[in-house]
Amino acid sequence: DPVNAWDGNFKNIVRSANHVNYLRSMGEVALASLSETVRPAMVHGLAPYMKTIGHLATNLKGVKMAVAEAKSAGNIVDGVLGHRLATLADINDPYASRGPIEAFLENMTSFVSKWNGIGMLTDMQKSIASVMSQDRILKTASVYGDAKPADKRFLAYVGIDQSMAERIAAQFKTHGDDVNGVKVANTEKWSDDVARRTYRAAMNKDIDSIITTKGVADTPLFANTPTGRALLQFKSFALASHQRVLLRGLQEDKTRFLGGLIAMSTIGMMATWLKAQSGNRDERLQKFSQNPGWWISEGIDRSGVLSVPMELANMFEKATGLNPLKAPMKAFDEGQAQSQKNQNRNAIGSLLGPTFGTAQDALTVAAVPKKVVSGEEITKGDKNAAERLLPFNSYLGVRQILKYAINPPN
Repeated sequence: DPVNAWDGNFKNIVRSANHVNYLRSMGEVALASLSETVRPAMVHGLAPYMKTIGHLATNLKGVKMAVAEAKSAGNIVDGVLGHRLATLADINDPYASRGPIEAFLENMTSFVSKWNGIGMLTDMQKSIASVMSQDRILKTASVYGDAKPADKRFLAYVGIDQSMAERIAAQFKTHGDDVNGVKVANTEKWSDDVARRTYRAAMNKDIDSIITTKGVADTPLFANTPTGRALLQFKSFALASHQRVLLRGLQEDKTRFLGGLIAMSTIGMMATWLKAQSGNRDERLQKFSQNPGWWISEGIDRSGVLSVPMELANMFEKATGLNPLKAPMKAFDEGQAQSQKNQNRNAIGSLLGPTFGTAQDALTVAAVPKKVVSGEEITKGDKNAAERLLPFNSYLGVRQILKYAINPPN
């Protein structure tokens, strides 16, 4: 059947293209995830967050036991499986048959997933979140009748009602431990299988919501088609973050939400500075005293809290030169600098995804030999397009060699 043959070939092409885009573009993904380091405080409060950080220094035994409990529930395994990054980059398809080229590209993405450090960072972030999640679940379940309404709503959110809370509390009382203030459930000893499954599912739901991990319902059905994977690659994080960070945060404690937004935006500003240093783009950084709006808007953008609105605004800015969300923040700035995320993206890639952006870069580079023969000048845009096509061009070491030695900005 020619139609089915074309459909199968197109899927293979898209999967391969997505792997290639991953090899080119995901070297600094850990910088984009730095803001989630303080996300647990946004959900569970600053005091429990600081208490957990303190346990890392004074009660490592208890923390390790709580983290082991989370691992028994199938979480905190990104260092081995790379599941979170694979879903956010749209390169996982466990039911697909693969040829030798796709298998090679998949092995390469597994290798560079260790290079970019996102697996280690994600496991660290989820470890902190797991300790706080378990503490809140077990503490609230143990005193459900006297628990605060906000804590009861939290249990309802993770799928625990009063009856199940009492069953979990009974199992924890019998089999659990309190290791110098760190609650450890010891679910492998529980005699109530339903309570064990419910507890583990609740813990996973909270952890994957705190440290944004895309689920089935976070993206439209179109995003799971070959065309959708090509158009929305690297944008699924924005969709997942919109569901798990913004919508959840707006329904919870407003003080924590605002405090978390400020903290995550502050780290987003730091990530903006680190990106500039990594790419030798100091000249693109604005002076805070003259352009505070630019820094604040970049920090909010990189916080991930307003991910979908910011992504749409950045696309609009790339096409028209006007950013409807950031422009009001920069109203009193001395300049109207372009958003940092748009500085290294071509227009087609911004609007239609990295696969189509790669095609535009390839066409640009293909015209270079003709320019050389005819004696025309090789422009900075030509050099940047060639750089964007290189595998590993955004990864630590390679990026610095390119930006500081081979293709510096000036």
